[in-house]
Amino acid sequence: MLELKNISKNFGGLKALHGISFSIQQGEFVGLIGPNGSGKTTLFNIISGQLKATSGRIVYNGKDITALRPDRICKSGIARTFQIPRPFKGMTVDENIVTAVLFGDGDDVTGESELLRKAEYYKELVGLDVNSATMPVELTAVDLRRLELARALATQPKLLLMDECMSGFNPEEISRAALMLKKIHEDMGITIIWVEHVMAALMNHVQRVVVLEYGELIAEGTPSEIAQDERVVEAYFGEKHVLGDA
Repeated sequence: MLELKNISKNFGGLKALHGISFSIQQGEFVGLIGPNGSGKTTLFNIISGQLKATSGRIVYNGKDITALRPDRICKSGIARTFQIPRPFKGMTVDENIVTAVLFGDGDDVTGESELLRKAEYYKELVGLDVNSATMPVELTAVDLRRLELARALATQPKLLLMDECMSGFNPEEISRAALMLKKIHEDMGITIIWVEHVMAALMNHVQRVVVLEYGELIAEGTPSEIAQDERVVEAYFGEKHVLGDA
């Protein structure tokens, strides 16, 4: 479904990513992890078109999307969330979601009532319990992240890039959110790449893990394999440990 071929990104003399290559199969639920500064968000920005790679290629469903604009990449079926939510501040929560619906499958929408029904559907799906007139400025930090996810899902993606969607969540909210992502993956058939610092939640739900350190890919494998990988453990803790432990 997605192939990254020798992706590198330089910011002046700084090498943020160096020769990253891996593939994502349709239907996978993959975790992308690494210490702060390892290049995870930079990689998401390149896949989604916010940044252009210095070198390398991105192939999605057999098509080279390396040079496409972000809107064309999203239209092709790749959606993403941001660490810092980016709502349209002058629109209501419902209008934010409706805009995403129109972008994703607007040609199939028959009228305003259907748009509003879809907005309610996506709010309920992500646990965003607010009325139709609520403005983004009125939302808590946690609900802003829920809105971010609702908008991404409303574009009808085939591949979803999740960037630290649980930051600021308490343990109960983390548990509910992880189960929600699993349900989205299983019931909606969406392929997911998930960046998350809440390691226990990620390792308990993803099928495979890709690990970055200092802009390089250092390991791939199942959660149990990655948890015991000495280089990965050293990257996080600098000593013997079990990844995912409290």
